[in-house]
Amino acid sequence: MPESKLIYIMDPMCSWCFAFADPLKQLQKQTGLDTEWIMGGLAEDSDESMNTEMQSTIAGYWRKISELTGVTFNHDFWTHNTPRRSTYPSCRAVIAAEKMSKGMSQTMAEAVQQAYFQAAENPSDIDTLIKCAERIGLNPDLFLKTITAGEVETTLQQHLHLVQQWGIQGFPALLMTRQQKAVPLAMGYCSTEELLTHYQKALTLLQ
Repeated sequence: MPESKLIYIMDPMCSWCFAFADPLKQLQKQTGLDTEWIMGGLAEDSDESMNTEMQSTIAGYWRKISELTGVTFNHDFWTHNTPRRSTYPSCRAVIAAEKMSKGMSQTMAEAVQQAYFQAAENPSDIDTLIKCAERIGLNPDLFLKTITAGEVETTLQQHLHLVQQWGIQGFPALLMTRQQKAVPLAMGYCSTEELLTHYQKALTLLQ
């Protein structure tokens, strides 16, 4: 029987994706399926400071997500940084890590999430991303060369095109594929129990 795999469409600075990290890991643990990571790109590159209204809106999302899922956020981020609505750099960081060492997408995404949501560091800044790379054992100088290379930008644009082509409207989005067939397991956040139920249904659909 052909092998199935997961395709995970996310953004490292998406707060719902941060909440979804544990359900995803539980599914991976129970199924052993390989996962391909596709960067969705919430917000393009920007040097502009986020206005107060936007900061308040996103902080409100964090509180809501915490109430619904139990995941905690470090709200010191909003006072310790100059927030920018710019997530493409963190998407490139995941792609760069994967190019440097196959299978590192998830490790880098989790490092960015920990820096942003837990340590109140700003992944819109390249210095933060270099620190994340170093924390997961990547050479910081080589990482800087890789993340700024044209090849990484090309891959990011390919990812963004795929997301548009597939009609993905929000993150997280998780697909299960076998041969030419694909079944959605999650279109938005869901709990571990819900995800495992969706997986069982997908097994039947992909037979």
